[in-house]
Parts: sequence; structure tokens; C-alpha cells
Amino acid sequence: LCCFEIKLRLWENQLQEKNIVHFPTSKANYPDDTATYVNFISDLRVQFSARFVDVQKYKSDFKLLAAPFDVSVDDAPELVQMELVDLQSNGLLMSKFRDC
Repeated sequence: LCCFEIKLRLWENQLQEKNIVHFPTSKANYPDDTATYVNFISDLRVQFSARFVDVQKYKSDFKLLAAPFDVSVDDAPELVQMELVDLQSNGLLMSKFRDC
């Protein structure tokens, strides 16, 4: 989700500057005025952010699950801090995780 939001922001900024490098099929039919496209992408970005606002609340929890060796124990929820210390201290588990 974060990736898509970043792309929307990038496309919006580039289209404002009339840069269509990421839209190669549009080069043949490129309009001089990109305001319509900028507005559409801007509206889409706002709607997307509003739709997935709950996901942002759990971003740190998702990171804990996706990359447990990269999370600071101090920033982890107290209920999992001891388990996280054990996990991060286990070199075998870390190497297996990195190899996946």
C-alpha cells in the first residue's frame, strides 16, 4: 500500500511538471494540459489514503511480522518484547530468515 501511495505522489508531481516518462503509451496522444490527469491522480491518492487509514495505524505491527530482526525491541509492544529478544539473539533463526 505504501508503495502505491508513493507512486501516486510521484506521478502527480511529474505530471504537474508535464513529465510523462512513466506513461510511455501516452506519448503519442500527449495532451499539452495535464491538469485533468493531475487532478484525477490527486483525487485517487486522497481516496486511497482515506480508504486505508486503518492500515497506517498498524504499520509498525506489520513491520514486526515482516521483518522481526529489523525492529527495535524498545519499539515493540511490551507483550512480545521478551520473545523478540530471544528471536533476535538466535543467530540460526536470523540466518534462516535472511536466506528466505
